[in-house]
Amino acid sequence: MEKTRRENVTEMILEPIAELHPGDYEIKAEGMDQIKEVDLLKTALILEERERRFFTEVSDKVPLPEVGRIFRKVAQKKERSLAKLKTLSLNQFLLGESQN
Repeated sequence: MEKTRRENVTEMILEPIAELHPGDYEIKAEGMDQIKEVDLLKTALILEERERRFFTEVSDKVPLPEVGRIFRKVAQKKERSLAKLKTLSLNQFLLGESQN
């Protein structure tokens, strides 16, 4: 992102993005220090999905095309990370089932 900002975005006026509601993406950190190991993967899936959704939605709303393109790339990376986490989650579930 920084590289594109330096090379392509000559001026950026910091204005709120229309129809973007920060509450839709907030993460409540209360109790995170007490999270059980078993719930870590589930939490990672939730957080990664929230980030993917944020970058996808913001890429359509940001007024600068270059920035929108960067956000779409980040969203694609988040999608790949989600796929890996889902595979890990499935494997963990299958291992848990085979031990029962």
